[in-house]
Amino acid sequence: MKFRVRKRNREPQVVMVSLIDVVLQLVIFLVLTSTFKIGEVSIDIALPAVESAAAAVEDGITVELDGSGRITVAGREMSRAALKDLFRMESQRENARSVVIRADSTASHGEVVALIDLARVHDLRRLSIAAVPRGRDSSN
Repeated sequence: MKFRVRKRNREPQVVMVSLIDVVLQLVIFLVLTSTFKIGEVSIDIALPAVESAAAAVEDGITVELDGSGRITVAGREMSRAALKDLFRMESQRENARSVVIRADSTASHGEVVALIDLARVHDLRRLSIAAVPRGRDSSN
């Protein structure tokens, strides 16, 4: 028997199907293992420090008020009229969520009271004010 070695004249090729499959697996792995920021804070607020801070409410409308009087909800700046509409719509839901007010420590007391009053006028009774325990960093 005589064996001949054939020379191939074809150039090597990269198989794209396997490459795409590996890249897709990497993307799926990275998406599933990445951490997602929950409760994203949209403005820089220095919360007041208190002795009796309790755990935060997770399922609620978080209203943020900075020192200059800017109001944001879910990362969107809102006017008082838009906030009033949001509270009205929320009060019409069967299971109305709680309202969490995150007010900067330099925010006017009158503005905080006005937000509390606005929530109560729309019958949103589950209301809390965010604070941090003494000794912790209060800026978020």
